[in-house]
Amino acid sequence: MVVRRTMTEMLRELRGEIGMSLDTSVQANVVDKHKLLLQRAERMLYDSEEWPHLMTSFEKTSNALVFQVALPAGLDPGGITSVSAKVTSSATRPVPLQHGLSDAEMFSANPAEAKWPPRFWRLQASNDPAEDDYQRTVVVWPVPDRNYTLTFYGRRALGSFVNGADQSTVDSDVIVLQAAAEILNGQQDPNATVKASAARQRIADILARERGDVSAATSMLPGLNPRRRKF
Repeated sequence: MVVRRTMTEMLRELRGEIGMSLDTSVQANVVDKHKLLLQRAERMLYDSEEWPHLMTSFEKTSNALVFQVALPAGLDPGGITSVSAKVTSSATRPVPLQHGLSDAEMFSANPAEAKWPPRFWRLQASNDPAEDDYQRTVVVWPVPDRNYTLTFYGRRALGSFVNGADQSTVDSDVIVLQAAAEILNGQQDPNATVKASAARQRIADILARERGDVSAATSMLPGLNPRRRKF
C-alpha cells in the first residue's frame, strides 16, 4: 500500500532514519536542508518509475469551433498517454486521437472548415517564458464542429510539497529512505547502503502489488522498470 504522509511527519521520520533526535527543535538549522532533500527525492522518484496508482483519466469539455483547450487541473502534461474525443452528452463511443500535429496543420485550423471527428492532438507551446516546458493547453485538429469532451488518460501531477501539512504524491517511505541514504552516504556511514537497499525493495514491492504480481517484487530489484513514454 502506498503511504502518503505530511512534510512534518516525514521530516521527523528522516531524522529517525539518520540517527538524529526526533525533536525538530534540536538542530533546527537542518530542517530547511532536509526539506529540500525530501522534495528532490520525490521529484526524482516521480519521474523515474511508472507508478500505476498515479495513472487516471481526466475530462475536459469544450464548445464547437474551439480547437485549443486548457488541460484539466491535476494532469501532468508530460504524463499523457492517450487522448480521445466524444460528442458531449452523447452515448457515442469516444474517438481515439493520434498524437502528432504539424505546425502547418495547426496554423491552418479554420472554424469554417470544422467537422467531426478530430483526429490529432498536440501540446501547444506557450508564449509565457515563466511557464514550464510542458504547457497547459492542447490543440485538436480538425476543428470540431460540435460541442465535445476530451478524455485524457495520464499521470496525476505532483502536488504541493512545501508546507508542513502538505502530503507527498509518491510513497513517503521511499522518499524518506532515499533522502536518508543520501545524507548517510555524505557522512560515509555504512548504513547508507542499507537505506538505499530498503528504498529499492520498497519500490519493487509497491510496483509488484499495484500490477498484481507480488511474487515479482524481489526479481524486480536489479533493473526495476522502464520510464513511461512521454510526448
